[in-house]
Amino acid sequence: MPHDLIKMKINNYLFQHLCGSNSFPMVENCAKYLGAHLNYRVSDLKVSQEELLDTNILFISTFPKSGSTYLSALLRSITGFPSGEFVQFFTHNEQDIFEIKLQSLIGKNVVVKEHTKGTCNNIALMKKYNISPVVLLRNIFDVVVSTNDHFRNEDDRGPSVYIHPEFHRMSEEEKFDFLIANCLPWYFSFFASWRDAQKELPVHFVTYERLFSDQLAEVKKIVSFWGLSNKYDDAHIISAIESMPSSGNRKNVGRAGRGRELMNAEQQSRVLQLAKSWKISDNSMKLIGLEI
Repeated sequence: MPHDLIKMKINNYLFQHLCGSNSFPMVENCAKYLGAHLNYRVSDLKVSQEELLDTNILFISTFPKSGSTYLSALLRSITGFPSGEFVQFFTHNEQDIFEIKLQSLIGKNVVVKEHTKGTCNNIALMKKYNISPVVLLRNIFDVVVSTNDHFRNEDDRGPSVYIHPEFHRMSEEEKFDFLIANCLPWYFSFFASWRDAQKELPVHFVTYERLFSDQLAEVKKIVSFWGLSNKYDDAHIISAIESMPSSGNRKNVGRAGRGRELMNAEQQSRVLQLAKSWKISDNSMKLIGLEI
């Protein structure tokens, strides 16, 4: 192994272990190691192209409530890869890429599913580690209804909005009003960030509606995007689809069109006004069920 590569591995090991503790001495050592005041930059940790040759990080960045739990489980079944993660904290936090955890995935084959925006720092890390994201979206009206179901039936903590106790005492109509005003801006920001990220790196968009109308066709496109078509034929993919459990995939009702059915005309109009405020005129919002 070349001397520089050995040095880089030692350097990265020290970084991870010095920075991986909450004790004050370790944090102080970490600051000294980084060159004082934790002035960390994407370039501080090194990775070689040689190491990345043996690394397959199949990354799905996704709208919450868009079938991502199902899709990631299906892709794990097809590839045999385990799940991985590279986010430092979940629940209320933005799910940005944490490079120290990303370093731990070098040399591994994993499927990673996060609600990560296509921000400049995340893009820089994906380019550095040769990660090509699949971005999973959903009709924006259905997002409101499915998110409300999720907050009522499962966990009300997530990156898109902070849910306070008063939310659970609201009527269904008031909850929709709240989510349109306070949650949907995050979704539009997520969408726009990934639309623009295409200028920096390969991005493949999938929608909830297309995925569940023809799983074989959409999964084949995903596998092809990741350069894995020669490894998994149609019969293998179909077998994986047929073996997926019909329950336990957190799809809630999972039916397209519920948003338009359950939200009133005024609420739907407010969703459209939010969309129009972005002044996006390239028809890309069709991916989230909007033609404006």
